Amino acid sequence: MENTSEFNWDLKKLPSFWGKINTDEKQLLVRSAPREALSIIISQEYNEKVLENILENKKITSAEIIRIIERARSSRILEKISKMSRWFTNHTIKRRLLENPHTPIKVSFRILEYLPLPEVTKVIQNPNISREVRNRARARLRTLINRMSTGELKGMFMNSEGEIIKKLPVLTGKDKKVIMDILNSGRVSKRFIINLVRAPATTGEIIQVISNNRSWMRDKLIKNAILTSSKVSQSTKNRLKNL
Repeated sequence: MENTSEFNWDLKKLPSFWGKINTDEKQLLVRSAPREALSIIISQEYNEKVLENILENKKITSAEIIRIIERARSSRILEKISKMSRWFTNHTIKRRLLENPHTPIKVSFRILEYLPLPEVTKVIQNPNISREVRNRARARLRTLINRMSTGELKGMFMNSEGEIIKKLPVLTGKDKKVIMDILNSGRVSKRFIINLVRAPATTGEIIQVISNNRSWMRDKLIKNAILTSSKVSQSTKNRLKNL
């Protein structure tokens, strides 16, 4: 096909005749295809070379890029997308790249370095992302938190109602001090306390402070969280059951 501009882009007929076109012609056509045709082509196309050539189409949008990422089985095309500055600023695209198991691990790790804290927490929570990448995301979260001032850290812990604490593998001295300050402030939500009790990194010392607060122990949900915690001694559990 010498002149792709003469190709008849009949969108109604495109689904039925696209499969009849040879791969070499497809690679030429997709570079200049109208945007309306791209979604149809992507939904039908499995050839990685054709999908890769779609990236050269100036009319392509983030919606089509995401569809390509979802269909891609080649690490080459995924790495190519990650190097395109036009798309690398899009957090949704970066998340989709992380979700594709064919994305090279070095690309996934590089993406994590550019994600803001809210996006990093989404990666940690996403079961569709490999354990190795999620563990790296936890390390990235720790780095971002370490850069925060005490005031910023306190605000983040409180605004997330303790959810962020559940994602930390270990609490630093700074973390513990901020948590104790929050508990002693008297302005603590029930959800924060429950999440804190259930957080894997919460220490026995913090649990003890919570269990010694009679006001909190009158709340059935908080009391149940304490009673079901493996970090609480049996003697403390017996004491609480008698309250």
